[in-house]
This record gives sequence, C-alpha cells and structure tokens, in this order.
Amino acid sequence: MITVLTAIDDEHVNELQKTFPTWIKYKKLNEFPISIIYDADQLSETDSRLDFLKEYKVTFIPWTGKYASQREKMLTALTLVPANDIKTDWYLKIDTDTTATNNDKWFDYSWLKKDYVFISQPWKSTKPANAIKLLDDWSTKQFSGKFKKLDLPFDPNEKSIRHNRIISWLFLCNTKWSADMAQFCAGTLPSISDIKRRVSQDTYLWYMAEITGKKYKTFNFKSKGWIHGRV
Repeated sequence: MITVLTAIDDEHVNELQKTFPTWIKYKKLNEFPISIIYDADQLSETDSRLDFLKEYKVTFIPWTGKYASQREKMLTALTLVPANDIKTDWYLKIDTDTTATNNDKWFDYSWLKKDYVFISQPWKSTKPANAIKLLDDWSTKQFSGKFKKLDLPFDPNEKSIRHNRIISWLFLCNTKWSADMAQFCAGTLPSISDIKRRVSQDTYLWYMAEITGKKYKTFNFKSKGWIHGRV
C-alpha cells in the first residue's frame, strides 16, 4: 500500500486547489490513503480553503517550529514526518505544483517488489557548485568516515554542478528506509550552501542512497501524464 503525501503552507494552498483534483481525476490517487502536512503556524485544518478536501479521506499532520527559512521548514517536515506518521510500506510525495494531465499508467507495482529505496524523476544538476562537497564534509563528520565520499569534480566559479541525480516533485519512497535516513540527519537537514543556509530534501535522500550503496530507480514520469511547474 502507498500513502500519498504532500505539504502545504499559506502560500501553497491555492496551488493544491488546482492540482489535487487532477491527481484524483486522472491518476485515481483517492484510492490510496492521503496525508497532508500543514504549517500549523500559518494554517488550521478548518481553513475554508481546504473545504475541497472534505469529500476525501485525508489525514492532516500539523508541523511547527523555527527554521532559517520557510523552505527549510517544509522540506524538513517532508523528510521527518514519514518516520512517525506514514503507516504504509511506501509513500508518494507530490509537490503542490505537480499536475496530472491524462490517465496513462504511471508506475508499475513490480517496482515495489524490487530492492529500490525510491523511484523518482531523473535530474542533471545541483546548486550551488560545491553542494556535494559540503555533503561529503558533513557525512565524514556524521559517520566518522564510514562511508566513501562521492568526490564529484566541480568548478567553484559555476552556479551548479552537473551530475546524474533525481528531482522529487514525484517521489515514491520506501517508508522504512526514509525513516532510517531521517534519524541520520538528527532533525536538521545538512546545508548544501556555505554562503546562506540552504537545505534540500531530495538532494539529501539521493546523497544518502549513493553513499550507502542503495539501489534506486529513475523514471520519466513526464512521459506518463505528469507535468511540474507553477500553476
């Protein structure tokens, strides 16, 4: 079984109003349990803008706390919440700016029987250029050198580093593995910038899969009726 997971704050409620109905209409995601993390410092479950969800069985999960940015707050929630609040073996994390456009079959249940820790859209870069080096430095301290560094070459004069990775606007993840990774970050995602604190949920999970030698699958979900971008 899979739980559908997304996260909202005041800025993204209106976006979910537009995209959520497409998930139901085209991909029938109402057949799965649905969990929505909400910023409890900005919203409540009784917010009238969420009335469109009343006809569905939705579990609301409050999230609060002080973080360096709103981005960090919500990405931390998406990383940590599955450990305690997702009861299915897998969860499908969907960004609120992800839209379904047709009823094409978008995943294969056989994937869940393999030893993948996640399935996600492929991506080709990370910002800033030294992001992976910073994660290498973090993991060396965090794990006392237990895992080999990735040591990806980069140009410090560039804005990003080019390499194969994933982007998680549609992210099917093994819940137990995700919970284990949440423990490693000890409640605070490592920063991938040494200029201004910046965290990334998908960069962190991709990096942990890489250094621990776990298998994952990349799949072009755009070819199966999904699009990603502001709506």
